[in-house]
Amino acid sequence: MALLPFFAGWISYLLICLLGLIFIAFLCFCLYIKYIHLKYDHIPGPPRDSFIFGHSPTMLREMS
Repeated sequence: MALLPFFAGWISYLLICLLGLIFIAFLCFCLYIKYIHLKYDHIPGPPRDSFIFGHSPTMLREMS
């Protein structure tokens, strides 16, 4: 029975690390999207509806 708290501690530690890695990956993805937006910002076009999804909401609205 002494192994149960040991494994529970390790599992909780691994889950917290996994959540931290997912958060860091999301921040890196947002920085990449920001870089792409800045890279092509000089090209004229309609304003984006969403930072992450871009023109997807407009396309879905027009298709329905």
